[in-house]
Amino acid sequence: MVFEHTFHVAAPPSVVWTCLKDIPTVLQHLPGAKFSATLDARTHAAAFTIPAGPARGTYDLHVAVDSVDDATRSAVITVGGDDAAGRGSLRATLRLTVEPAGPSSDIVLHADVDMPGAEATRAQGTSPDAVPPAFANTANQFAANLEHALGR
Repeated sequence: MVFEHTFHVAAPPSVVWTCLKDIPTVLQHLPGAKFSATLDARTHAAAFTIPAGPARGTYDLHVAVDSVDDATRSAVITVGGDDAAGRGSLRATLRLTVEPAGPSSDIVLHADVDMPGAEATRAQGTSPDAVPPAFANTANQFAANLEHALGR
């Protein structure tokens, strides 16, 4: 599944970009996420609970920063892990860019997500359309949390 979403943060791009490069801080503000540990210079462990849709569950994840380009304020992050209850797995490649939007910022997020265990949940009656709104809601709540943390 591919999700694309742009969300607004009322803070300058340089401030937002600095925050987004700090994965433990990002996880602190991401609804449903709980930072566990820094494993090495680019990899972190976290638990992430997805509240709705075919991927419902809590996943034990590794979050790896694959590339960071400060000149374009863009990054590629890979996420992978298993459902804590053993119902499936989640693999994702996230591409994000921070763009100026007047004195504020837009975060453009492209997520390519593979959730093999989600098919069983979908077969149990969960709407396949439930994931995109949940994805957008999580991204928008993250933006609000980030704005609050940045004092905006």
